[in-house]
Amino acid sequence: MKGFKLAAAASAVAIGLGAMGAATANTVQFNLTGEVSGVCVVTDDTGSETVDVSFGDLGNLFTTTSVVRVVDLDYDCNILSGFDRNISSDNGGYMVNGAGDPTLVTNQITYEVEHSDNAGVANGFGFSWLSLTPSHATADVPAVQSTEQISFRTYGIVDPSDNSATKFEGNYSDTVYLTITAN
Repeated sequence: MKGFKLAAAASAVAIGLGAMGAATANTVQFNLTGEVSGVCVVTDDTGSETVDVSFGDLGNLFTTTSVVRVVDLDYDCNILSGFDRNISSDNGGYMVNGAGDPTLVTNQITYEVEHSDNAGVANGFGFSWLSLTPSHATADVPAVQSTEQISFRTYGIVDPSDNSATKFEGNYSDTVYLTITAN
């Protein structure tokens, strides 16, 4: 009888364990979501959207002497389809004398723009020296987050053949816009 009780107890334990093992699984599902807003901006390396570029006094420099100013630009565009970039000028690529007739060549100083990227000007994002007459547009620039350089170049106004000034005195200026638009 003792053997029977022991066998019955063992059987009850096995049945209990079997019932426990047959319990159904319970799963909790977590559906995670998030959002990343689109950003597409360009600023100078200090975060400013207005940059003063001065060539200084060009009246003492020969027309064969160039003056170059370089500005670092920070591009931050996470739009998958990239962006279009346009560079334009209020005065069609000329700094004009504020005190004179802006249509006279003697009141205009030409300048050029170059935009380099981390690879120089090789991949289509950058470009070599060009005038902003007319404006310069680059379409379908890929999404990017990098620091690039834009350079402005002009020349002195003194003719080396006779040391004469080729421009009237005055303060010359132009405003250049670099605009990026998300695609």
